[in-house]
Amino acid sequence: MDCLITEYMGFLEQPIKLSDHVTLDNPKADYEIKLLANYIKYSQENAFVNPGLKWEFPLESNENNSVSWTSLKNHLVEGNYKNSPFMDELKNLNPFEFLAKHVVILRYDDFGFYKYHLQHSSEISSENSESPVTKEYISLQELKNQSIEKAISESYFVSLLKDDGFQDYESFILGGKGRSLAAPRMDFDLNMHLYWWVRHLNNPVDDHYHKNHIHDQLGELKKYYKFSEKIRSDKTLRFISRSLKSIDNSNSRLNIIALVSMLEVLVIKTPDANRYHIEDSIRKQFILKIGILMSEYDKRIRLEELKSKVKILYDQRSNIAHGNFESFENVAKKSKTANKNRIEVDIEEYTFELERFARYLLKGVLWVYLSNNEKIHFIKNN
Repeated sequence: MDCLITEYMGFLEQPIKLSDHVTLDNPKADYEIKLLANYIKYSQENAFVNPGLKWEFPLESNENNSVSWTSLKNHLVEGNYKNSPFMDELKNLNPFEFLAKHVVILRYDDFGFYKYHLQHSSEISSENSESPVTKEYISLQELKNQSIEKAISESYFVSLLKDDGFQDYESFILGGKGRSLAAPRMDFDLNMHLYWWVRHLNNPVDDHYHKNHIHDQLGELKKYYKFSEKIRSDKTLRFISRSLKSIDNSNSRLNIIALVSMLEVLVIKTPDANRYHIEDSIRKQFILKIGILMSEYDKRIRLEELKSKVKILYDQRSNIAHGNFESFENVAKKSKTANKNRIEVDIEEYTFELERFARYLLKGVLWVYLSNNEKIHFIKNN
């Protein structure tokens, strides 16, 4: 199995199996530890310097109360791991190898690609593309790439299900599309997560909390992977997974179009053009069916209030898609008036809130789909 870097940091005494396809673990083999240690070292030494922010720490420091990777290692070895059966193993690692052992990685099935690559690297040549070794290598590489794609797409889907309303569209896999450890780079995401991990661990008050917190976080993540087989086997859910991966955090208007389109895939039946006006029928279906399904998702919902907001979302999506930006802004201003808020409307803030509402709807409808897809198919087809 090969691996991808996640946003989680902590020492796991045992791997955590999320599904038949993916497992959370720390680097175990020497080559994994050295590869990731070199990646971290390069990223730290080439860290982007931003005024007021410092995401990197030095290897050593002579300053009192200054954090370095060496002091952090000593702090943990002498404190958290003092009575651990793993202490001798951890104590003999250099600081970056020690860090690498605390990065939580996602292992996925690479179909033996990496092992094959190590065994036959000298025989593989682009000049001899017809050789059996090269053909098998290319075949295994294709299977590995498909496996990565499924693992990453699935992680976006799970991240949406976990969403508490304040997350962005990032997967818990760093970089969203995975990192090649064999090609070191300045990894801003990794540096940032290392920084916050140190902030917790360097505070004695947080030590006990943080050690247990990582296990709580990963246990929570595991709950959502019970849907793994359904996500991978259902064509509609696979489409949603891939679509979520393509969303860009920086463009709320495009994201509204994408999110509403995903909802349409889940709930809209193509109307008979001989009997209905297509656009009117789709709009009515969307408002009615989303309302029914969200009432199933959250019994506390006020249905008429929700349907009114869904109607605005659908119409605003249409305004964006058709370039009716003046109409879009007029609706935004009316929403402020309706709320008796006389502050001048902030269009970007309004658009972001509309996007977040669409994301909330998608999460709710997907929960109903996963728990009772017969019901959602019935609603879609009627």
